[in-house]
Amino acid sequence: MGPAWTPSPQRSACGASSPGGLGPPALGWEGLSEAIRERVAARRTLLLVEDIDRVAAGEAERLFGLARLPGLCLITTAERALAEAPGTTLPLRALEVDEVRTLLCGMLGTPSIPGGLADKLHRFSGGAPAIVTLTTRDFVDRGVLSVRGVGDEGETSWQLTASLRMTPDNSLNLLYAARLQRLDPQSRALLEVLAVAREELPRGVALAAAGAREPGAEAVVDVLTADHLASARESMGERWLRVRHPALGALVTAGLEEGRTRPIHAALAEAIAAAPPSRWRDDQLPLFRALAASAEQAGRAQARVAEWLYARGRTSHALEVVTRAAHEPGLGAATATRCALLRGRALLTLGRPGEAAASINAALQLARDQQATAPLAQGLALSAELRLYRGEVRRALDEAEECGRLADPLPEAEVSSWSRLLVGRCHALLGDRVQAAEALGRCVTQGVTGMGREHAAIAQGYLGRLYADAGRLDEAIRCVSQEVAFLRARQRRDASIGALHRLVVLKVRAGALAEAEALAEEAQELATSVALPHVAAIAAMARAELLLACGDFDGANTLLKGYPAAGEEDAPVELRTSWRALRVEVRLGMADHNAALAACNQIVQEATRVGWSAMRAYHAGLIAVLRAHAEPLAEALDALLVVGDRRSNARLLLAAARISGDAAALDAALAEARAAGDRLLLLDALHACGGAAQQAEAGALVMGLFAGADRGLAERLRRRDAVRWAIGAR
Repeated sequence: MGPAWTPSPQRSACGASSPGGLGPPALGWEGLSEAIRERVAARRTLLLVEDIDRVAAGEAERLFGLARLPGLCLITTAERALAEAPGTTLPLRALEVDEVRTLLCGMLGTPSIPGGLADKLHRFSGGAPAIVTLTTRDFVDRGVLSVRGVGDEGETSWQLTASLRMTPDNSLNLLYAARLQRLDPQSRALLEVLAVAREELPRGVALAAAGAREPGAEAVVDVLTADHLASARESMGERWLRVRHPALGALVTAGLEEGRTRPIHAALAEAIAAAPPSRWRDDQLPLFRALAASAEQAGRAQARVAEWLYARGRTSHALEVVTRAAHEPGLGAATATRCALLRGRALLTLGRPGEAAASINAALQLARDQQATAPLAQGLALSAELRLYRGEVRRALDEAEECGRLADPLPEAEVSSWSRLLVGRCHALLGDRVQAAEALGRCVTQGVTGMGREHAAIAQGYLGRLYADAGRLDEAIRCVSQEVAFLRARQRRDASIGALHRLVVLKVRAGALAEAEALAEEAQELATSVALPHVAAIAAMARAELLLACGDFDGANTLLKGYPAAGEEDAPVELRTSWRALRVEVRLGMADHNAALAACNQIVQEATRVGWSAMRAYHAGLIAVLRAHAEPLAEALDALLVVGDRRSNARLLLAAARISGDAAALDAALAEARAAGDRLLLLDALHACGGAAQQAEAGALVMGLFAGADRGLAERLRRRDAVRWAIGAR
């Protein structure tokens, strides 16, 4: 049964009706009451009354009186709790991102949903469950969301293949059509302004852009807020308005006539220019002036704004603006190249490598046609980023080196420093640490301005990885700490999460577990505000490192299983392989050797394709240990020595020594663990040796681990077998 009636402000319930309701308009209270009684007498009835707090005085009590009828279930909604309402009151709130993810997993029957889907739907829906549900059904019905195959755990794997365009037959129209149809022209104009703006607007700016004038302007706002089409809040003495849900904004803008958007942007630019000076005004005015620019200027202006948005982490909005710019008539070749480059970069950031490749290739072709050196160098750097993302490391290295040759003579140093960073990353993966360190060092010294400074900071982080693998842990922590500090100061939240994960790993190895815990919490908090695919998985991996350090293998396993998108094809190859490697450690800790062996085989296959020497050697060695094959183990150990990864070498020696029990192997593992500088690895090696002298050394080591740890962390740390042995606990 449809809703019996939907009250509106200052309106008697007796005069309202709706399709499928209980009677014609102006039925009157007595007639409505009688209709309800007749319906209930005939069959059990569910009656839904929305916004009951807005009905005329006294009618709510009369309706609540009917709720006592046998066979009638009354459900009401209200903005505030009503003291006189009988029955049970359930506070409703918007879903959080994790709750949207849980809802999607339930709808799709799998824990493996496409990366970024939950974040995308959370933003689009504003956390409204009905919008999430209806949009997901549309995704599946239109083939936009489809089954890809079977994931690592045997679960169904889904893929999102395209964006769903807003059309009149979308299910969202079921939620909003009736309310939109009954809007008066002035209220409709205000809603269109809020929808086109996408951002929260000061009341005065929104009303001025919509052409609403005092008196009576507040009544226009009330119409939208009363019908749940807009939200209002007070801040700093100003009332701010926005569309209630982004999904509604998309529905409204999709219904606008062609050419209507630009005049609204122009009206917004004029209204913002007339607003009192503020930081908000200074930020927004260039954006709306660019969006309102004439057809001849629009492309260039919008490209500049899109770059500004991308630099501030507003990637989805930047993609929307640059896509619009790319379709402006009369776009010059230089601006078209600029748009294609930014579009490719934004798509790659959003975890859409296939679409990114098309834009990057278009940019390269445009740059070659123009014989434009600077855009060509940028395109090659971006193409190398894409190839690194996909694991095509040798081709990435070729393009990065070509980029460097083109960029070195240019006056701008940013692209040149970018090429050095890419070259260093490629050499590090391929196991050539000398050339990696040389390229990264040149990036650090070269990056002194603009984006070059960010490249230099990230290069410091990669140098830290090289130092850590060589056992120079203090230098590694110094480098990665500098990277984190720079990215924090720049408010680059997405990049900060990856750097924080690296610093968590190093702090755990150094035994500074309390510091590692604080950093992991910072990464997790940032991940909730960065709606990018795979970023949440990186934050979860940081937390899992800490759980592993405490011996909580079940907790780490549960946490990692919650982010299966990290192991899927669209994930960056470094993330995908590192996520699987972490799961290998979890499975070994849980003594699930068959699952660990299967994951090792996957990693070896991927690392061989990529050319990731250290990753391949370590997991090939683990396979040899699990299968008790001596010759492949020796080959793996030799390979790790060649690339200079002492920590992986120590871990592999320890794994082999634990199984064989050979004293010489244990001594070698202990010596290499000391050289690696990893305190937890050293603790495990001392535990494996098991002598009294080793226990005494381990006891002192554990006291250092407890330093600064709160009670909860200390209790979790005591779960680790080696810790209990070191302190003589059972």
